[in-house]
Amino acid sequence: MARIIAIANQKGGVGKTTTTINLGAALARMGKRVLLIDTDSQDGNLTSASGMDEDTVEVTIAHYLAAVLSGDPVDDWKEDIITHKEKFDLIPCNKTLSQFELSGLFDDRNDLLKEFVKKIEDNYDYILIDCPPTLGQITINGFVASDYVLIPTEAAYLAAKGTQSLLDIIAKIKHTANRKLQIMGILLTKVDSRCSFPMQMIDLFHQTYGKNIKVFDFFVPFSVKFPESNAMGVSNLKHNPSGKGTAMYDRLAKEVVAHER
Repeated sequence: MARIIAIANQKGGVGKTTTTINLGAALARMGKRVLLIDTDSQDGNLTSASGMDEDTVEVTIAHYLAAVLSGDPVDDWKEDIITHKEKFDLIPCNKTLSQFELSGLFDDRNDLLKEFVKKIEDNYDYILIDCPPTLGQITINGFVASDYVLIPTEAAYLAAKGTQSLLDIIAKIKHTANRKLQIMGILLTKVDSRCSFPMQMIDLFHQTYGKNIKVFDFFVPFSVKFPESNAMGVSNLKHNPSGKGTAMYDRLAKEVVAHER
């Protein structure tokens, strides 16, 4: 049975997709069976960062959710899931999910993604859900389906302020819809350690949240290699194997595995 991790932050551009693909690649490199699910209906960033054109993929997460909603079998799901050259599987996303959401079919259904994941989780060790940069119905579905939430965030003042609203939503979901949900931790990303302010913000995160929530004691440094690797459709582990950012995602993967023991 898989461990299911929602990678979420309501703020865009904080490294959710970068974290999803690099953590997924690092876990796969450790020999784990890994599935990444793209649920960003606006941009499909995980899909494009994995080397696919989100506008041309034929089977997306929306198709699986629609099948669950209508009661159609998804026994042949494996045939349509994409296997990346870095040995993880991927369910892509595009604007069909947004259309599905706007149709009203998501209304009062926080469990559609959970119902789908239950059908496939025995085939994986880890399922990573790349959530959209909102706290809407799709992200709620991600929380209800998951065992853990991993929160990537920039070491910035507004990010620090906005984290509390995300934590409040997670607490509400835990209380009402998914009692097993836990926060795996807050991961600081895009840190320019040459500047004093980001380092001060890291201290602020530890002081503000560290007593009650794990704030990882390492951070992902800012690097142009990350957008380069996204444009190339590979992880940074493939594009820049000796980089500091790569080392941090390797370390994150080891902590995620150790967390289950």
